[in-house]
Amino acid sequence: MTICDKCKKEVETTWRVTGMCRECASEIRGCTLDELDFKPIEENEINKNPLKFVEMFDRPPSVRRWWFDDLIRHNTVGSTLILLHGREKTGKSWICYHMAIMTALGMNFMGHQASPNIKKTLILSPEGGSEMIRERLWGLIEPLELSEEQIITLNNNIKVVDLDTRILDLTKKEDFTDLQHAINNQQSDVVILDPMIEFTDPKVDENNNKAIAEFMSRLRLLSNKNLIIVLSHHNQKNGSEARGASSILGKYDWRMGLERIDNNNENLEMKINFGSRNSKIPPIKTCIIETRPADGWKNYDTVLMAFSDYVKTSTDHEEEIIEYLSDNISSNATTLKKILTIDSGEKTKFIQKMVDDGKIVLTVDGKYKTYSIPQ
Repeated sequence: MTICDKCKKEVETTWRVTGMCRECASEIRGCTLDELDFKPIEENEINKNPLKFVEMFDRPPSVRRWWFDDLIRHNTVGSTLILLHGREKTGKSWICYHMAIMTALGMNFMGHQASPNIKKTLILSPEGGSEMIRERLWGLIEPLELSEEQIITLNNNIKVVDLDTRILDLTKKEDFTDLQHAINNQQSDVVILDPMIEFTDPKVDENNNKAIAEFMSRLRLLSNKNLIIVLSHHNQKNGSEARGASSILGKYDWRMGLERIDNNNENLEMKINFGSRNSKIPPIKTCIIETRPADGWKNYDTVLMAFSDYVKTSTDHEEEIIEYLSDNISSNATTLKKILTIDSGEKTKFIQKMVDDGKIVLTVDGKYKTYSIPQ
């Protein structure tokens, strides 16, 4: 409660920056209570809670921070939302758990080193129960032949919330607060919600843009540190985009899109597209999950193989460039560099080598340079 500066009555809150109750403020400003919030503020009104400004040119931008080097970046300030989406039975949970293990041990995920500053993961997954999570985690570590000390490290760095007998609805303040305390107590760096939709109000339609946008924005308030939040989610029934409200695609920072490559083999080949919020731009990196048993992840000895990075050879990269130029006649260097999934510092050299080897042709017209395939 507070005191109105004009009538001196005790009120729950004063209106904006005036220090007066709503009734007094509307009387002074000559408007109704309904009009009060939409009336322009007078020049002589004192702002008791002014907006703050951030200097943009007092220092250069912060150095990019990576969860896995050159693969998945996280925000330097505030939480990072990572959307992991794919159709049913594409291994979304397995990938989440594999990232947690690699994070805890400081090992490579798809050939990319985990950050030494990110260790602790909190897993929330009501599907299948805690015993299924245990089976999957042990299935992933079995091929690694870890030492007893490494097992202890995993036990300290990976915690699974017991959801066997509890429903956690993060749209409810008490459940949200409970998760905040768990994150703080465990000093978690990463939180996995698998799947995301299980932690929303079951009465809320996932196609409701406003409700889903509010839910995802609220997730950023789980911690005041640089928390990484991985949200697994299903795709549209017959599509490659995430299912539900379009606000899902507008709220994440980073995405991992799983796609099944149809073939006639007994194994299923999968592809992961890593990219930023705009799904229309080419993926920053595409990794191939080599094989997945067609009958499910039952042979745990082969699970580790499934997450090995498909390393493209120079020939693979050259074929990508040639295929693009065949379809588009010519291109500038900027576009060709976007196609190449190699280190940024090597892209110019790679393109120049293709020119030197006669595989593509460089045409210079004044200050404009274009590349094409030889005629």
